[in-house]
Amino acid sequence: MSQLLQRCLSRLRRSRPSKIHPVTLFQPPPKPYLVLLPNEILHIIFELLNLEGESRKPLLELALTCRALWELSRVYIPKDVTLFAHSTNPTYTLFERSILADAAYAENVKSLVFESKKKKDSEEDEEVDIPAEKIASILKCLPALTTLNLNGLPHNHIKPALFDEQHPFRSCLGKLDIPGGLTVPQVAELIGYPAIRKWRFWRLGDFDCYDEFPDVDDIYLKELSFENSMIAKPLFDNVLKRCRNLKMLECNLPFSKMAEKSTVTEAQIDEVFSAAQISKSLEWVKETLTKLQLQSHGQAWKGEDETSLDLSDWPELMNVELSALCLFSPLSKTVSRDGSYKLFPRSTETIKIHFPTNGFGIFFSAGDGKINAEEYSRFLFNGAGAVDAHWIHEFALNKATALPNLREFILYEDITSPGEEDYESQDWTIPSYLKSAFDDAQISLSVALRKNATKT
Repeated sequence: MSQLLQRCLSRLRRSRPSKIHPVTLFQPPPKPYLVLLPNEILHIIFELLNLEGESRKPLLELALTCRALWELSRVYIPKDVTLFAHSTNPTYTLFERSILADAAYAENVKSLVFESKKKKDSEEDEEVDIPAEKIASILKCLPALTTLNLNGLPHNHIKPALFDEQHPFRSCLGKLDIPGGLTVPQVAELIGYPAIRKWRFWRLGDFDCYDEFPDVDDIYLKELSFENSMIAKPLFDNVLKRCRNLKMLECNLPFSKMAEKSTVTEAQIDEVFSAAQISKSLEWVKETLTKLQLQSHGQAWKGEDETSLDLSDWPELMNVELSALCLFSPLSKTVSRDGSYKLFPRSTETIKIHFPTNGFGIFFSAGDGKINAEEYSRFLFNGAGAVDAHWIHEFALNKATALPNLREFILYEDITSPGEEDYESQDWTIPSYLKSAFDDAQISLSVALRKNATKT
């Protein structure tokens, strides 16, 4: 036993440290070096982490580093808020409580998105159980709101949420997304907000041809789009004549009357199209527009009066996309297209011309769901002669004197058909003399023709 005890003691002596250090039971962690910086520098860091379009993750991670940084970062965190308006949703309840209790917090909210939420194991959306009046009271607390998305709210919430003179954001709201449910006078009031610069109508069917328009003096929109919509001329005129600095206009050709069976996607228009009449409407915005897109998708006009839309004196126009209805007559009328380049201003950079199916074509016509067989056979046999393509050739020949900025010229034929089958598209093999002329002028030329669908 004594020998065993001696061996254990010897091992303990060998393992004992040569010097005993005092043990600190608790030592507080050092402060992050960032906290030692002046607050002015920290605010600059938070601003850089909070730039629009950047991920919010670095900002949140830095804010969670310590209590001091959290207090400094609070004013930056609520700038962009996305939530589902339901009493059981923790994000919504926390947001509502925060802005009602802290005005400084509410003043920093710049973007608010109401999103929808799917039911569990279902494709249906959950119902919003927050009253419209409650939503309106929340919006009244947000004086610096610049972006508002209401697509997650039902239609009957939109009017109470938006149309209240006490809303402080009326002067600063620049972007607004709504699911619909508004009348034209209500829309007119919204596009009159001084900070809203872009308005996009989607699938608007203006079949009532609104003659009356609210008393809105000035509209400061820069971009106006009637996408996939059919609009009447009274609404078109009333909006344009109030625009003070419109840069981009995108729409189908406006009409004065329409057949009863028309829809948003297909319209039978019971009148003759007049480019001269459209030109009068566009006079309101000719001095400021840089981009003009006038289409005739889904429209079937009674005819056209052989007038052309003359844009030659538009000082700022750079990008033009037009239905051939605005420029030409159907091929069957044998009206020359020579000199078409004179219809465009010197500032033009890109030109796209769309040829609808109701009698219009680049070298051969189509209608009633079929390509004109005689014209198409002649085109296949002879190609496009110098006479047929001369009006195209002129855009290259006259670039230096008439269109010095032109860099892209695109012609394409509509391949949708009112018949049973759509057409197919084919690229035109450009003749060498024409290709050389456009290459020398440094203009990209693209021509897409329709052909009958291949039967399978």
